[in-house]
Amino acid sequence: MPESINYIISFLYIITSVLIWKYLSYNFNNRNFKLLIMSIWTSALLVHIYSMYPIFVDLFIINLSLLYALIVVSLFISIILFFLSLKGNFEYMGMVVLPIIGLIFILIPETSLMNVKINNLLFSHIVISLISYSIICLSATQAFFLKLQENRLQKNNPSSIVSSLPPLETMDILLFKFLVFGVISLSISLLSGFLFLENIFSKLMIEKSSLSLLAWIIFVYLLFGRLQYGWRGEKAANITLVGFTILFLAYFGTRAFLEVFII
Repeated sequence: MPESINYIISFLYIITSVLIWKYLSYNFNNRNFKLLIMSIWTSALLVHIYSMYPIFVDLFIINLSLLYALIVVSLFISIILFFLSLKGNFEYMGMVVLPIIGLIFILIPETSLMNVKINNLLFSHIVISLISYSIICLSATQAFFLKLQENRLQKNNPSSIVSSLPPLETMDILLFKFLVFGVISLSISLLSGFLFLENIFSKLMIEKSSLSLLAWIIFVYLLFGRLQYGWRGEKAANITLVGFTILFLAYFGTRAFLEVFII
């Protein structure tokens, strides 16, 4: 991938996040300013999509090295958050998510090719897995803002950013809505993996599947705690972040280990 494209994508995402911060911090609650944000964000998405052409090695072969796996996942996350922000006031998550996406393009080095032969079933599994991880990632971002909001309100020291967030109860409800969709998609991903992956019992796949299953158990446990005991707030946010960390290790920790120590 040309280095100039990486810097363009990174610049567009970081500028978008800065504008979101300004939009929320200074209460620039006008349609023209948000239109500017969404326009630059759209440009970032278009160049992001263009940057993905090296992933498709052949019609039935894709390159799923660590860098390109992160690029694909970050695209799903960006698209989902973009449309959520169009329909509602979810752009605050972009202050955290978009700079991280931008930094992926300039900090993660290109590694050796990891070509994977795919068929329709395996492709479906990959797409479902990417969607599930993207939703869980947004759940973790929501958990971060929920912790920040609750902490500042307890100290009676809300910043301009915290003041611009939805009410605490609404933030809590949004977290669990993300988690419900995340658990459903993760369940489908795990089931399709057991059905469609031929090397499911190889050493590295067992480790990935075990960590993914552990994360799934944590998220299901959290939803059960919500229904049975009314868990909310910082406790729910902390459990969400633990589950997300384990799922991140499952998706990218094993892949990084494979590329650094195996290939």
